[in-house]
Amino acid sequence: MTPYSFLSAVRLRTWALMIGANLDHDTAERLATREIAAQARRDRATAPQPPVAPPRGEVTVHNVRAVFAARIEAISQRLRNPLARPPAASTHRESSDAPPVAPRVAPRASRPKVTINKRPQPQPPANQIVGVFVGTVGTAELISDEEFHPVLHDRTTRNWRASIEANERRARMRAGKK
Repeated sequence: MTPYSFLSAVRLRTWALMIGANLDHDTAERLATREIAAQARRDRATAPQPPVAPPRGEVTVHNVRAVFAARIEAISQRLRNPLARPPAASTHRESSDAPPVAPRVAPRASRPKVTINKRPQPQPPANQIVGVFVGTVGTAELISDEEFHPVLHDRTTRNWRASIEANERRARMRAGKK
């Protein structure tokens, strides 16, 4: 367990204890640290040996999980220690004058296209003082979704809009009852 994963686990367990057991932050953090440390010690004591993969030609229905687990483990070992990579296998080139082969690079993920509304903005009347609210009723103004990046179209924004609309309906109902 890396220090980062340990601290993340402690942080998550602290919040769970604060919410579930109604503890203050210091007490919950102390208990969470003890629990996660004990769990890490148990995990280290009972750490399974990585499975040994059979040669590629011998993958069967019965050992496919072991082969897959061994390959994943080998990848994770290489990712953990990139400096200890084995030397590259020799290439079978006739001459050393041939240019090296460029590695394949995956194309970058494309981002959604952002459309900017280029309509001219309305100008305030010449006799109005800019920056001063003029009106009798203060209401929230809904801004159309076209003004925002597509990433911002989420559940929170929809709930916010629904809340504003519900408040305006309530205000109209109250005004109608008076």
